[in-house]
Amino acid sequence: MIGNGLKSFRILFCTLVLVLSCGSAHAQFVTFSNVMDGNGSALYFDVASNVQVGNVLTLGLGAGVNVFAADGAATISAVDTMSMTITAPAGHFITSVAYSEAGTGETGTGGIAIATGSMVVDGMPSNFMSQLFNPNTAASAWVINPAAVLIANKSEITMSITDSLFAFLFDALNGPADIEKTSAVITVTTALIPVPPAVWLFGSAVVALGSIGARRKATI
Repeated sequence: MIGNGLKSFRILFCTLVLVLSCGSAHAQFVTFSNVMDGNGSALYFDVASNVQVGNVLTLGLGAGVNVFAADGAATISAVDTMSMTITAPAGHFITSVAYSEAGTGETGTGGIAIATGSMVVDGMPSNFMSQLFNPNTAASAWVINPAAVLIANKSEITMSITDSLFAFLFDALNGPADIEKTSAVITVTTALIPVPPAVWLFGSAVVALGSIGARRKATI
């Protein structure tokens, strides 16, 4: 009876080890939920067209972001905030989250264009580096790629992104002042929750007891 019991414990322990060791072999990804567009409009962020591939969420952009210019106007600005909850898959922690965006811009002798913003991850703020197009900047691409925010091994976090685009045209005859955003991406990094040392100690004890029981049986 004791031998059968120890055998069952060994099988259970081995099964547990296999489950914990192979948890990362299956495709398990974070969940983005409670996604909200701060201004309630699809002009700058468009919740309905967000696309998730693995742990990467590409944010949908309204048409207004891609035709943003101050031509004929003194100043144009666009500010929007998107917020969400990010949850790790079972058996995993969230270890970092990063946001990046890209676009194009140009200015004439009478214009300036700026792309900037910030994000807050579980109360931790992180400002983006500003992209500035000075007067007489030819059409070119820009990228804002702030450093990832490290997470202290949490299974769920909240995140908000505030995005700002500005175009100033001081002289309507010497435009343009264009700033356009073409992509925005959130990337989340996760890691397996480590197995508590107590589990390994318990398993080792079970295996040791099983070995002793088998030796006694063999001597009898």
